[in-house]
Order: sequence, then C-alpha cells, then structure tokens
Amino acid sequence: MPQEPTTQEQKAAADLAQWLGEMTGGKFRIRSETMSWSPQATVISVGRTEMLAAAEIPAADENLGDEGYGIAVKKGNLYLFGGKRRGPIYAVYALLEEDLGCRWYARNTSTIPHRPTLKFRPVPRTYRPVLDLRRDPYYADAWDVDWSLRNKTYTSAARVPEKWGGSPTTAGGGVHTFWGLVPPGEFFAEHPEYFAEVNGERKDIQLCMTHPDVLRIVTERVRASLKANPGARLVDVSPNDATGYCECADCKKITDAEGTYMGPLLKFVNAAADAIKDEYSEVLVTTLAYLDTTEPPRTFGPRDNVLIVFCTYFCNPNKYVWEDERRNGIRYSAAFKGWKRWGANLTIWDYPSHFEYMLPNLNDPVVGENIRYFIKHGARGYIAQCAHGANYAADHSFLRSWVWAKQMWNPDLATRALIRDFNFGFYGPAAP
Repeated sequence: MPQEPTTQEQKAAADLAQWLGEMTGGKFRIRSETMSWSPQATVISVGRTEMLAAAEIPAADENLGDEGYGIAVKKGNLYLFGGKRRGPIYAVYALLEEDLGCRWYARNTSTIPHRPTLKFRPVPRTYRPVLDLRRDPYYADAWDVDWSLRNKTYTSAARVPEKWGGSPTTAGGGVHTFWGLVPPGEFFAEHPEYFAEVNGERKDIQLCMTHPDVLRIVTERVRASLKANPGARLVDVSPNDATGYCECADCKKITDAEGTYMGPLLKFVNAAADAIKDEYSEVLVTTLAYLDTTEPPRTFGPRDNVLIVFCTYFCNPNKYVWEDERRNGIRYSAAFKGWKRWGANLTIWDYPSHFEYMLPNLNDPVVGENIRYFIKHGARGYIAQCAHGANYAADHSFLRSWVWAKQMWNPDLATRALIRDFNFGFYGPAAP
C-alpha cells in the first residue's frame, strides 16, 4: 500500500489478502511503502503507490472518476488502482471476480475456487461504469453492505461506510418529500393556500407550486437539510405518492401551457435548484417524473443541477419499454426521449416486478435490454424496485439481484450467460 494509504486502499488490500488466502491457503503480508523499505520480490501494488508512479503506466493517469479502476502488469508486478472513492476496492473485486472466478452471489455466501498453486494471466485494463447511480430497492437480498460493495451497487437500506467509499446520500427524505418539507400539521390550518387546490378546494395532498411562501419554506428547509448532512450529494423535492396536483389559476396556467403537471413542478424545482447552486455546487436536486408528471414540459427543461428520476410506473414489466407505447395515457418511450432532448440528468426508477408474490417473473432478458435502452438514451442511473422483502421461489430474488447488479455495472453482459453463471455457481449439483 502507499506510505499513507486511504481507508479505501486499506480495505482493498485487506480484502485481497483475505480472499487470496481463502483460495490458496497461503498467507499474504500487507506492507506500506516507507523510505527505508523497497520490495525485493514481486509484489501486488494496491492503490496510488510510489511504485505505481515509478512504473509510468499510462492507464494510471486516466480519469477514473469516483469508482473506475485499473489493473496493470509491469516487470512482474501487479498494479491495482482506482478512482477516489471506491475505485481501489473495485479493482480488487474485479480481479477476484473477472480474472480469478470468485463470486458473491447472495448475502453471507461466497463461492471461491480453491487452488493451492494459483497461476493466472491478468487482463490489463481500465474501466469506468457508465451508470453513476446503481441503486436498489431490489429485494432484501441486496440490502447488505458486504454484498453491495462486492457487487458494486448502492443500497438505500444498508449504506456502505464513508471510509470504504460511501454512497451518494440524499439529505432529508429520499422521495415523495412534500409532506416532510411543508407538513400539513404545521401549516394547513393557518395557510391552506400553501396546499393544492383540487376542484375548488384546498386539500393537504400536494403543495401549490406557484405560491412564493411555499418556495421560500422549501428552499430554507433544503438548505437546513444540506447543512445537517454535509456529505450529501442529493436532495429531493418531489410530490407525495399520489395525484391531486394544484389547479389554482396560476398553477393551471402553467399546466395548460406546458401540457403536463410537470410544468409547474419543474418551474418550482428549478427555482429551488437556482437558490442553492452557489452554496452547494456539487449537489443535485432530485424530483420525480412519475404518474401525471412523467412527461416533460413543452417549452423548458431542468437546470443542470436538477436530477430527473424517471419512473416507469405503468409500463408492462414483460415488454421492452420502446414497445409498450401507451399505458394510462402515457407514451413512456416518447416521454423519456423528450427528457433527453432537454439534456436532462436522468435516473430510471424501474418496476420490473408484478408485485404479486406468487406470480413468477419471467422477464429477466427484458430487463437487461431495457437497461441498455435507457443508457443508450442518456440515463446515468438505474433503480430496480421489486417486491419488498425476499422472494426466493416465484421471483428468484437471489438470482435477479445478482444479475441486475452485474448488468448495471456492465450493461454489455448477456442475461442468459449471467443466469447460467448464477445457477451453476450458486446451486452447484442442483443447478439443472
């Protein structure tokens, strides 16, 4: 390791020593570079060592971002390095999985080849994931820190510690945050005008998007939430999990002009994003393209520091998204491409489950193709929401969690090959 290794580099070296020991039965010492010590034999260099710099490996200078990694060989030494957050850990697990055949199919399990004499020819490479957000909820099977780190995902239910690279945390609530930002119990009695007008009556379902006091309150609370969560990179301003959007004269004017309830919502979210951009330049304000806000406005798009979470709520989970043209009045493929035309930052919130616990989901190849489609058309993140909890039988939740984790990391991986990998690796003699 480097003379002063980061906590991620320490974790990477410790895990590599653990799993190589598990494979071979040997013991692997971990040393830090010092002024008085130089290697007398071949070594595995983990992280941004002086050895790596001296080796002048061109790949080491590539921009690997937060999570990209590199593997290189020079003069008999093996070099594992990566981006500033999880990169060195991912370099180790890429080597173990892709070059050496190790697998971590399900939480609390490992499938490790045992070879007392281990010989291999590592493939020199660099890789940077195309999806910045690879997040569940999948199933409860994916809600585990070790599984998440080894399979290169983010889990909202079991966050990877900051010392191991952390997760893109959201300040305040995750989604559906209107009630948390402007609670009806705090404001509705004295200020019903802060809330949505529906059929001529103010109701505490959603917020009024054109009332200046609502914007002031939301902006103040967003700032307070970010101040209380200094590491957060996301903050959500999105409607509650319902319809009932505001139909007051000012909101309706924007809705009619833009052809969607997203019109007043996005104007509001853009204003909140403008208010915090100077103070929190690395933070994205998220909102939902969901239900009646799925389609983009006609005449304007989101700010650069706004992240649109595009929800495929009414899509048929057994069909390719581009084939399922109209559901509940929404053309999802056209809506998604509309957001792309505005240059929106996009994360997909997908629903590849029937949510019927006894009904088998046989759509794994469809999901893989949809992930590739979304990436091709500009998505930078993907979330797969399925039946909460675990469903080992009808839903094959162990398998689906692992297969989708692999495809979010590398969308070029073929679904059938991954299914075969899982079945024969995890079930062994029972695989057929």
